[in-house]
Amino acid sequence: MYKTIMKEKNDYYSVAAALLWGINYVAVKSVLKELPENVFMLTRFVTATGLLFLYLAATGESLKIFREDLARVLLLGVLGVGLYNIIWTVGIHKTTASNAALIISSSPFFAQLYSQIIIGQRISVKQWAFTVLAFFGIFLMVGKAPGANLSFHSQYFVGNMLLLAGALVFALYTTCAKPLLERYSPVKLNALSMALGLIVLIPYCISTGPLTIDSISWTVYARMLYIIVFGTAAAYVCWYAGVQKTGPVKVILFHYIVPVSSMVLGALFLKEPIGLAQILGGVLVLGGVIAAKIAD
Repeated sequence: MYKTIMKEKNDYYSVAAALLWGINYVAVKSVLKELPENVFMLTRFVTATGLLFLYLAATGESLKIFREDLARVLLLGVLGVGLYNIIWTVGIHKTTASNAALIISSSPFFAQLYSQIIIGQRISVKQWAFTVLAFFGIFLMVGKAPGANLSFHSQYFVGNMLLLAGALVFALYTTCAKPLLERYSPVKLNALSMALGLIVLIPYCISTGPLTIDSISWTVYARMLYIIVFGTAAAYVCWYAGVQKTGPVKVILFHYIVPVSSMVLGALFLKEPIGLAQILGGVLVLGGVIAAKIAD
């Protein structure tokens, strides 16, 4: 199974991003117990942006971009860094965690639609079928989890709609990155889009409450270090590299691995229960991703 997933060397980037984000969910969940959300988001993205620019300065890579690409890079930053993270943060507080995981996992469907409409990429019937199979695995994982509540009752309506918008935004962001990655490196595009995303994030974080914190434990510092370096800077670079080398439709399929890895890590480190439905769902997710790669 592992050899099948990694059949193409280019898939390393996509799998790496998915695994880093899967670990991120577990780390973020514990960090937010001690840090306010606005402080967390601002610290995370300002520091990660700084690290990326330091790397570019150290390697001597130019920051210049073509004037005609500026609006597209700005769109990436506003969509993938600013708007998506705000929508995700607000939306998850207005619905259940299970609803959030299920709705965000619909992004591969939208990415396939965008790719057909925007860049004219042909998606085979088999690819659609295996995407549905993987999504059904996600449904089993989150829908049958202990204490899950997938009701779309009116009290969850706003949160559900926000997260649906988040899935649309993430899919569009992934699709729009492909043409730019034909002209710029993943690190450079990531640094520029993340910096431009701060145009949205900074005002939002300032407006939602004071940017102050009480004393925090050393474990929070350690987890924030992981979140910033690996779960943000490195993960976004890997994601861009995957889009560059394999295209948005192929790379976004690996986004299904995020809830699988976070489920396993949550059980190991947060003692979250895993039932038979979650195991079966995880198998279907991995099976759907592998089958889609084979059918490609």
